[in-house]
Amino acid sequence: MKIVIEPKTYNNEILSSWLIRSSILNGSEPSSWTTMIFNDNKFWSKDFDRFTEDKELIKLVKGSTKSLQELKDMTLEPLVKKILPLEELSPKKAWTFIISTGKRGAYKRNGTYFCPLCIENENSFNLRREFRLAWNTSCSIHKINLLQKCQKCNTIFTPNKIKFDNAKPFLCTNCGYDLRNSDIKGTNKEVYVFQEKLNNAIFKEEIDQNFPLVEKNIEELFKTLRILLSFLRALFKTNKGIKFLEKLNLEHMEEDLGKNKTSDNFEDMELENREMYLLIVSRLFNLKLHAIKDIFEELKFSYKLVAKQSTLKSQTIDYLASNLEINFKNKSVTGTYKEIIPKSAKEVKILFEELKKCL
Repeated sequence: MKIVIEPKTYNNEILSSWLIRSSILNGSEPSSWTTMIFNDNKFWSKDFDRFTEDKELIKLVKGSTKSLQELKDMTLEPLVKKILPLEELSPKKAWTFIISTGKRGAYKRNGTYFCPLCIENENSFNLRREFRLAWNTSCSIHKINLLQKCQKCNTIFTPNKIKFDNAKPFLCTNCGYDLRNSDIKGTNKEVYVFQEKLNNAIFKEEIDQNFPLVEKNIEELFKTLRILLSFLRALFKTNKGIKFLEKLNLEHMEEDLGKNKTSDNFEDMELENREMYLLIVSRLFNLKLHAIKDIFEELKFSYKLVAKQSTLKSQTIDYLASNLEINFKNKSVTGTYKEIIPKSAKEVKILFEELKKCL
């Protein structure tokens, strides 16, 4: 199907956002629009922003001026491949740092994060790829925290459900509340700065040379970050979490962390929890590598606590955990051992003769 009126693509716009705007410009609604293009009435039940097969995207190529690569670059797959270049990405499994939409049929459990100032009208409506990256808690442009739900009826943001007779993506599809009037909250400045450094790394391949990494590359950065986030989740289940916060001058966070204890993976946490964890990690990333190592050793963290909370591997984490105990119960790797002295040939012969007598 030929797209008669094709909207331009905004910077970093995600594929679903462009399809929603296309449907509005062509007098349709997203569900009907994608059914005509892809011949699939369940298209929105998939997380196609994360991964879409080439054979599906080619159907869109035939009806638009976009190339296959341009469409693929509007998905999340190229970004994750920068973080995990050697890992095979399965559409059926969770992806590192990608916020799941948790879809069940047409219903999205987690919804789509949005900036109320980025959906001002039908023309400026823009959902960017970074909104799905878990380290993003705020809008890079407007410096306010992202939202996920209607503040009037608490329904998750689902612009794919808009109808052609009221095609306004800034209205709640459940109660009609104007989401542009949502209460907004300014972002934490430290978290925002850290977020933008991570965005520069993934989008511009510019890594802050002051980051405490053994190797300054994208893969090492994000693997180290992911392992540290898993470490923090495990740490706050122990009695050493408060001492750790004190080392980072964040002891005031004790109460908030207590109220918001979670067993969720970082990608599945509520925005407020992700913001807290990112603040802690940002403080770590402002330290020298040896200073972090000193804190870990002073607080007697175990090797397992630091390095074994994730299946990912990082040279930086290996360095930080190199002198830590194997576990809480066993002695340190550097503990004392009784020297084993081999027996002489004469002693072995005597023992052997004694053994034969027992047979």
